[in-house]
Amino acid sequence: MHGDLVYFVIAAPDSQRARTFYGGLFGWDITPGNVEDGWQIGRSSPPGGMQGGADAGPPQVYFEVDDLAEAMLRVKALGGEADGPKGGGAGSYANCRDDQGSEFSIFQAAG
Repeated sequence: MHGDLVYFVIAAPDSQRARTFYGGLFGWDITPGNVEDGWQIGRSSPPGGMQGGADAGPPQVYFEVDDLAEAMLRVKALGGEADGPKGGGAGSYANCRDDQGSEFSIFQAAG
């Protein structure tokens, strides 16, 4: 299990305002993504995305794992929750909560 932070998503009710704010703050290049009102954030490490029309909240973070099914079982064994797998293309992921309710996601790259 890697555990490296590999992706993040910022949820924003108004994506135009969020793109102006974060682009101005960090100098990110923000380009259209592949979902409605979804955006790809360039020049960030790790790479990220932005989802417009969503409730504001903390960024969703994605940690890389070697085996998604095994990691989901470990989350549950440690008292957390895991909902998945989901995805395709670049890989699969599961949205999770730790044993205290904090949200995060785990991601396994394709191949």
